[in-house]
Formats: sequence, C-alpha cells, structure tokens
Amino acid sequence: MALAWELDKQLDIDPQTFRRTASGNGGVVIDSGATLTYLARGGFEPLRAEVQRLADGRLQPVDRPGLKVPCYNGVIERDLEGFPSVVFHFAGGVDLGLDPESMFMEITSNQFCMAVMPSERQELSIIGVLAQQKHNIAYDLASKKISFQRIDCELLES
Repeated sequence: MALAWELDKQLDIDPQTFRRTASGNGGVVIDSGATLTYLARGGFEPLRAEVQRLADGRLQPVDRPGLKVPCYNGVIERDLEGFPSVVFHFAGGVDLGLDPESMFMEITSNQFCMAVMPSERQELSIIGVLAQQKHNIAYDLASKKISFQRIDCELLES
C-alpha cells in the first residue's frame, strides 16, 4: 500500500521574486529552447526543500555530483504516483500545473532528478519545455496576456 502524498500546500515565496525590475532585470521567460526550468533562488530554494521534505522516508536519495537538485532511485511513473502537482501562479490568475513527468526527469532507467534548477542569473526565471509539455501556450500581443491550456496528448497521437 502506498502512502498518500501531502496535497494543497502553497509555498511561502515572495511574489517579488519573479517580478521584472524597473531596470529590466528579472522576470519570467517562457522558453521552448530550454529543456529544464530555472527558478530565481527565492523560488527555487523553497521548492527544493519541499520536494525533499515530501520525499523523505518515501524515496531513496541519490547523490549526483554536479547537480544542485534532489535525485532519487526509482521510476517517475511508478514511484511518484500521486505526487502533488506543482503549480506556478502567474499574474491575472493564470496557472501552469506541472505533473511529476514535467517536474522530474529520468537520469537513468532507475534514477530521476528534479527538472527545476536554480537560475544562474539570480533574478531571472526560465520555464523550460519539460514544464510546458502537455500544454498549449498562447500570448495575446494586444492585451499582453499569457494563457496555458492543458491538452491530452494521447488524443493528438490517434
């Protein structure tokens, strides 16, 4: 019998962490050329800590030198069944939900790591293609608003 994962916890992250500064630095970029997601430290550290807290006692950690993210023995689809979605809340009530396949990446056939890294550019966050998978993304140029629509990719394959 699998233990239930804790759900519906909002992390204490200052919204200013993701805002673009008056000088034009920072903010969030949606980048289809980046595989991984990179979060400003103020967002990354609480997320990393929460993933580690949730995994404690459930998953066997693996030390992957050079990686600054939690890694574990196991298979994403099997060992993260029921893992809570991570939701990025954008201005205007727009949300992007990441399921375990979008939040973690397979490193070997029996190891996986968090697919969200600390940003090398302290203030800038980048939402990569793993986080974008299973979504249609639109940007309205006139109103300067982004939207995300979750899609069922299996319907597209048939």
